[in-house]
Amino acid sequence: MISDNFKQSHFIVYELQLPYCTVCTPVEGLNASWHTPVTCEESSDETYSLWFTKNSAPIMQPPATSINTMSRLNSLVSRVVTGATETTPTIKPGEGMASRGTMSVTLNDHIGDPGPINFSEGGTFFGKLKARNVLDGKKIISHYYSIVNGNPTPQLVGPSTHFIESATLTGGKFTIKAKDALKDLEAFSQKFPIPTEASLTADIDDTTTTIPVTDGTLYAANDVIIIDKELMLVNSVLANDLTVATRGATLLATDLSVIYKTDKSDHSDESTVQICYKMNNAKLADVLQDVFNTVGLSAYVDHAQWDSEITEWNANAILNGVFHEPKDADDLINKLLGNYMVDMWLDQPTQLARVSATTTWKESIRTISEDSDLTDLKTATSANTRFSRAYIYNDKDFQAENDDSTNYSRLTLFKDVATETDDFYGSVKVKEFDPSSFITPGSAEILVSRYVQRYSKTPETLTFKMEECKLAGSNLGDVVDIVTRDSQTPSGEFLESRVRAQLISIKPNLNEVGRTYNVKALSYVPLISTGGDITIFISGKVFDLNLFARAGAPPDPINITYVFDAATVGSTDNLTPAIRAGSFAVGSTVKLIFTNDSKV
Repeated sequence: MISDNFKQSHFIVYELQLPYCTVCTPVEGLNASWHTPVTCEESSDETYSLWFTKNSAPIMQPPATSINTMSRLNSLVSRVVTGATETTPTIKPGEGMASRGTMSVTLNDHIGDPGPINFSEGGTFFGKLKARNVLDGKKIISHYYSIVNGNPTPQLVGPSTHFIESATLTGGKFTIKAKDALKDLEAFSQKFPIPTEASLTADIDDTTTTIPVTDGTLYAANDVIIIDKELMLVNSVLANDLTVATRGATLLATDLSVIYKTDKSDHSDESTVQICYKMNNAKLADVLQDVFNTVGLSAYVDHAQWDSEITEWNANAILNGVFHEPKDADDLINKLLGNYMVDMWLDQPTQLARVSATTTWKESIRTISEDSDLTDLKTATSANTRFSRAYIYNDKDFQAENDDSTNYSRLTLFKDVATETDDFYGSVKVKEFDPSSFITPGSAEILVSRYVQRYSKTPETLTFKMEECKLAGSNLGDVVDIVTRDSQTPSGEFLESRVRAQLISIKPNLNEVGRTYNVKALSYVPLISTGGDITIFISGKVFDLNLFARAGAPPDPINITYVFDAATVGSTDNLTPAIRAGSFAVGSTVKLIFTNDSKV
């Protein structure tokens, strides 16, 4: 039976994983062996775990054997936890990376010993733990348990893993604060591409094709390099000499689009010869994987999920160009994701980074209802989340130039003028994306059209509570239908309405009887899917118009009408049509209406 002092139906056991040495030579000045990296000469060759929970948790053994040698730690769960919090990642739709997940736990210090093998009678548990170990970066796992239907055997709900950022001992209280694994993207300002530590060993003029460098082993054939602002393609490497293609030449992708154009110039001895990251019709999922691998986060890559999700919503999510300047990896990932309206966060159960496309074509995976599934439902709106227009500067052939708009040849714009009228919101709200040198014209059109489709009607933020058993099966990023009781028809009849929304935050309440979750979701008005009727208005000057992209790349058959109102549609070159249909699903109907002297 469950102990009488057990007052909750849910509890957590915290596991702190630490390294230790099976053979220990004490460091100079110590007269005993403690088998931890700080206290012995040898490097660690094993790991062990310490276990903690609240006093009110049921009596239980550690979830797993923590050490492979005889130790009283194998049978000890310390009941010293006094409080804890966990903040799950919060998705910021359309902005790229979610916030990092965090946790903290506070424990009472006490007389005891953290091992792992030898023990001393004096001192306190956490005082000695800090003296014997470097805790920064170590793993702490929250094992969530529940008591189901009075069953005395606790059921494991799932783990949540974080990495320690700080551990403090003050006034007998030991506090651990930690973040999820993607913290390393921002923690160390890791750069992509990696800065190249090589330079010219002599002056070169603007015709030289043999480039002398300090370390030729860093380079390979087909690398793109940059010296000052000039890009060059490496044909071959011999010792410390790079042979490059004709200077000032344009490099084309396999689909004949431009990877880069460049001006040639003279360069001085000791100028850096930086290796660029080249994209030739590269898939977005592949580029993201390369960035993660380069900055040491390959363990969190879920390429199959990334590629499947991105391809489903934008099969043309390909990139051409070069990353020539080492930049903070987290900033670069945010830009890559943001330019394709893809969100990313760390999925705790799998410890993999997951992505979700921000699109009005998403279908709901489940229905949750007020009272039966959720409580304390509140809704709010903010004008800062509405945008009736969106634009981005793209097509930048001279990649090494700065990001001033004058260095881009194309402005891609989408607008929903109906929502700007006095009958609706009565104002223009514009989303300006950072200029992009790598996004293709088709993807730029999908970006701005989808963004306005998603945010032209002010989204509602819904907050509510759910019990753990009701939440089961729902995950961060899911799109759900929320049934509410607070809606009325224009004639005043009360009704149950369905609000389609994406779950953007799921935060557990850890210090209550039972375990509930504070959930936040962001609503949107979905576009009508199969068989639906949509009208899109186009005005002003438009070039190389892809009708499928302008509609937001719908995955199902639709009936769509384009109304060209005082519009002029042209093409940027003789090989590109002014208007093309794109890849509408079989069964779609597309109508074009031209008014007010529109021209093609």
